[in-house]
This record gives sequence, C-alpha cells and structure tokens, in this order.
Amino acid sequence: MNLYTSRAPKKNLVYTVIFDAPGSESYRFLGKMLASSLLRTFFSGDILIFRNSPGPLFLVERKGLEEVFLETPEMYGQERAKFAWCWKYRVAELIEVAQYDKILFVDADCLALRNIVQLLEGDWDIR
Repeated sequence: MNLYTSRAPKKNLVYTVIFDAPGSESYRFLGKMLASSLLRTFFSGDILIFRNSPGPLFLVERKGLEEVFLETPEMYGQERAKFAWCWKYRVAELIEVAQYDKILFVDADCLALRNIVQLLEGDWDIR
C-alpha cells in the first residue's frame, strides 16, 4: 500500500486580519475585496478572515471562506496597527495548523488578479 494514496491531500489556507478603529469600515472593505478576488480566481484552498467588526463581511455564506470575529479593545492609530500586526502571527493559536499543507498570510490591501496557486508551491510551511 502506498503511503501517499492512504492519506487525504491537505488543503492550503490563506488568511488575513482586518481590525478597524471604532466607527471606521475601511479595512472591512479591503478584506471583502481581497476575499472576493481570491474567490473570483477560483482559489481552491480555504480563506480565513479575522475581523473585529460585529457584522459578517458577506451576508451570503461563501464556500471555502470563514470569518472569525475577535473582540478588540477600542484603539486608534499606531496602537491599533501594532495590535493588528501581532494578530498576524497568532493564527496558529486559533486554527488547527496540521490540517493544512501550506498557510499564507496576505495583507488585506492586496487583490488577487489571477489564481495564487504558484505562490503555494515549494518547500515551506508558513509565510
């Protein structure tokens, strides 16, 4: 029996963090555009968005897209930016990393113009 055929192939994960200041929705819109662009290019992995806005980004559920609400303190400016930056590295605390072959962080101000599968090739675990 071949070991490679006996185990299910793992998926890839792309995640981003969108923490808006109170009363702002700018990062929320960026996250929505990023997720939409990934879905439009037929990205076959999972997309995970950590957000601090109480409402979901999408009113209709999207296959392969999960949103996680994280309650954050009211912060503005540099303080909020530093807090969000720290969360970019804490993803391993919130997900089951072993279920994914590759994990890629993409900043919320990016857009996928074509499928990003080539970025997930190679010998690495997390970027």
